Amino acid sequence: MKRKFQASFNGFHIDSSAGVHHKHAGEIKLQAKELAVLVELILNGGRLVTKADLIKSVWGDSSISDSSIARCISDIKSQLKTADPGADSLIKMVYGQGYKFVGEVSSSASFLCEESFSVLINTSPDFILFKDGDGRWLTSNRIALQTFSLEGINWQGKTDMELANLLPPHYRPVLAACVSSDAVAWENKAPSRLLETVRMEDGTSRHFDVVKSPLFHKDGSRNLLIIFGHDVTDLLVLVERQRLSEQVLANSREAVMITDTSNRIVSVNRAFSTVTGYTEAEALGKTPRMLSSGSHDQGFYHALWQQLTANGAWRGEIWNKRKNGEIYPQWLDISAVHDSNGKPSNYIAIFSDLTERSNAESQLKFLAYHDPLTRLPNRLLLEDRFKQALAAAVRENTRLAVLFIDIDKFKQINDTLGHAIGDHFLQMVAQRLQKSVREIDTVCRIGGDEFVVLLTDLATIDAVTHIAEKILAQIAEQFTVGEVKVASTLSIGISLYPNDGQDLDTLLRMADASMYHAKNCGRNTYRFFTE
Repeated sequence: MKRKFQASFNGFHIDSSAGVHHKHAGEIKLQAKELAVLVELILNGGRLVTKADLIKSVWGDSSISDSSIARCISDIKSQLKTADPGADSLIKMVYGQGYKFVGEVSSSASFLCEESFSVLINTSPDFILFKDGDGRWLTSNRIALQTFSLEGINWQGKTDMELANLLPPHYRPVLAACVSSDAVAWENKAPSRLLETVRMEDGTSRHFDVVKSPLFHKDGSRNLLIIFGHDVTDLLVLVERQRLSEQVLANSREAVMITDTSNRIVSVNRAFSTVTGYTEAEALGKTPRMLSSGSHDQGFYHALWQQLTANGAWRGEIWNKRKNGEIYPQWLDISAVHDSNGKPSNYIAIFSDLTERSNAESQLKFLAYHDPLTRLPNRLLLEDRFKQALAAAVRENTRLAVLFIDIDKFKQINDTLGHAIGDHFLQMVAQRLQKSVREIDTVCRIGGDEFVVLLTDLATIDAVTHIAEKILAQIAEQFTVGEVKVASTLSIGISLYPNDGQDLDTLLRMADASMYHAKNCGRNTYRFFTE
């Protein structure tokens, strides 16, 4: 098995595979036998190496003359001297005996099992690189060569900037950065860690978590710099996605709650706290039962979990309770998260507060059936109430009465005192009308200064007369609208079911006609419909 030898001496670095390099002069051109002889001499540095030893270690059993050995030694010394004047004196000849290397080996000479070492570093998913004390590349694995596009390039013994001259321009910035970070590791005399980015041939960038470990000789001089680079590009992409997901979760306007398979809360976002009133610390470790309002029975939750288990999701409207005890509606969407084995690992609940929407819907529904100024029922609700009252009257054989009411001289009040006073006055009239009738009766405003009162469950006409007189008396009392005193009266027209009509429209027309008759009779009075 071939063994690999490396050593540094007097500004030179020797590698049994890559040859000899000088820190300033660069590559020293030696033949294979010359390189092998120099390796043998350095390996035995300071000790005599006989001609017989050289023949055995370099030429094996081949026959070689003394003159050939001498010529080989002479060529080696000549090449060393060319690179560094005086370096030829590093090899001394001991006449009649052999040769001795007397140079100073500054890096521990070492033999490596080349095959084993190559397998070791090339099976690593990280790039691995060894540099000498002067920054020359000594050994590299395949990943490092691929990372820097050095495959097929004579890279051994060269520095980062020498390699930059052999590579496309976009590699120069990262190799220059490598020189700077190498210097930091040497200066700190301790392993350093940094993130390096390399732009690849295809234009993409790869990110590496790099550790640079410097090794020193006993005298404190630089020996080796061992560099490991772990590709963290995919991890950084994953981390960035997770960061963005966390930002989306944190800034979501919808509340998010995540539970484990034991239904314990493991995560909530800010919107959760805003909606429920519970802080993250108060929620973690608890179960969603802390939000239960008691508005749903066990059957509701049983059906929820059945659907969630069967379909992996459930959505619908639910009533929950805030920390302050307020019960509110929310739209809830629950999804199951499964592990690699297909088993549920977590449940994600996303919900939004429906209070505003519910209030808006209630308000719209109210306005659909009520007058916005007085909050009294409008014509639409009056029709509905009349249908119910009519059914009861038919069933119980009772009477209904429709009172059509108009405020006397309201236009004069509105024109002289202003619309604001007029609107306030109408609201006060509505309040007094409601106080004048029974709970089973309906007071509505159908427009302007016109009101309608529906009286139900009447046994005699006298009850209608009594209520009409009570209404007139209530309105006749002076009103105080802000700081203004207002006096007014009403004119009331009355129609009866079943005498004057069988439906609301007919009864309203008859009552309206009777109201005008009351006005013609001097106002502040009432009149029943007559033919």
